[in-house]
Amino acid sequence: MIALLRGAIRNAGGGHVVIDCNGVGYMVMVSEATMCRLPPDGIAELVIETIVRDSDISLYGFECESERALFNRLRSVRNIGPAKAIGLLSVGADRLREMLERGDGAALAKIRGIGKAMATKLVEALRVDPARRARRASAATEGPR
Repeated sequence: MIALLRGAIRNAGGGHVVIDCNGVGYMVMVSEATMCRLPPDGIAELVIETIVRDSDISLYGFECESERALFNRLRSVRNIGPAKAIGLLSVGADRLREMLERGDGAALAKIRGIGKAMATKLVEALRVDPARRARRASAATEGPR
């Protein structure tokens, strides 16, 4: 499986980039948020999720491992495939995490391709309960022991 790609951006647009790695061009699907942060005609490094299906092999690219982990968490929800998950990440991984943690179905429903029913399903499946969120915040401010 391909886990990381680093190379020159040869083409970008339409939800994907082509990264030239030593003469081999890899088409990588990316969110709009990731696309906006890539250096134009520069060198990019993306964490990759490789998805193998009967009819194709697709590569999905992310700025960091935590963004890839969120992508896979989204895909764990019924009826959320890779295309819909990458679309959700177009609002930005941090903003999407906030929406999910707050249980903000109204904001999720405004994302292209996500209706009210899907937003509710996402919140029910992925919302972090308030007690767990408080423990996380406390651990983050206390630092390592």
